[in-house]
Amino acid sequence: MEIVSPSNSLIKHAASLKQKKYRQIHSQFLAEGLNLVCDIFLSNSALVESVFVTMQAFSLFSKDKAFLKANKNSIHIVSDLIIKKLSDTDTTQGIVAVVRINKQDLDCQINRWDKSKLNDQIVFLDKISDPGNLGTIIRTAVAANFSLVLSGCADPFSPKVVRSSMGSIIKADIKINDHSALSFLKQNGYVLIGADLNGQCLTGAKKHGKVCIVIGSEAKGISGEVQNLCDQKITIPMKNQVESLNAAVSAGIMMYHFAKF
Repeated sequence: MEIVSPSNSLIKHAASLKQKKYRQIHSQFLAEGLNLVCDIFLSNSALVESVFVTMQAFSLFSKDKAFLKANKNSIHIVSDLIIKKLSDTDTTQGIVAVVRINKQDLDCQINRWDKSKLNDQIVFLDKISDPGNLGTIIRTAVAANFSLVLSGCADPFSPKVVRSSMGSIIKADIKINDHSALSFLKQNGYVLIGADLNGQCLTGAKKHGKVCIVIGSEAKGISGEVQNLCDQKITIPMKNQVESLNAAVSAGIMMYHFAKF
C-alpha cells in the first residue's frame, strides 16, 4: 500500500531526522539516493531500519538492486509528495532510508575508551564546519584507515555530510570529544601533528608509530589551545603560493603521507 499522508507516523518520524536534535534522540539518520542506500545496506544491512521509495523508482531500481526485492518488509512505497518531504536534495532519486547510528562508537567519555582498541592512526578535526569538507574527510579517513575525533564540528550524520561521505559514515570510527582528547592521546604515546602554514615542510616529516593529525577550521585554522598541544607543525608545500588549501584536501594529503599501508 502506498503511503500518501504526511501525517503517517512512519513519515513524521523519518522527517524529524532532518533535524539534529531528533537524530540524537533516536540515534538514527537519513540516507538518500540509490547508490548510498545500497552501499550502506551492503556494508551493514542491520543498520537499515526502513526504506521509503516511490513506485516509479522501485520499478526501476528493483531490476538491478536485488536487496530491494529481498527486503520487502522494511520497504515502504510512498508518493512523490512524501519523498520530497523526506528528501534533502533539489532533484531526488526517489529513495530515502532511515539508518541506525551505533551510539557506542560515538562515546565521548574518554574514561570509557578502550586503549587496546585505539587505532594507531587518528585525525583530530578542530571545528570543521562545512558539511562537504567533513564528509570528504570521513571518506578519506576510511580509505586511509584513520579513526576520527571530532571537536566542535558539523554533525557527521547531517544529510549533506552523509552524502559527501558516500556511505563511508557507517564504516568510519568516529568519536566526538573536545581538545582534552589530545591530552589523552599524548599520554598514550601519540605524536600530535598540526597542519600549519608556518610549520616544517611535509616532505621531510618522518612517520611515527602512533600519530594524530590535527586539522583546523576552514576559516581560522587550528585554535590556540589546540596548537599548544601539538608536538609538531607541518606545512604542505605549494609550488605556486595560494592563501591556503581546502581543509579536506589538506587532511587527505596529510593522512596519506603519514598512513601505514
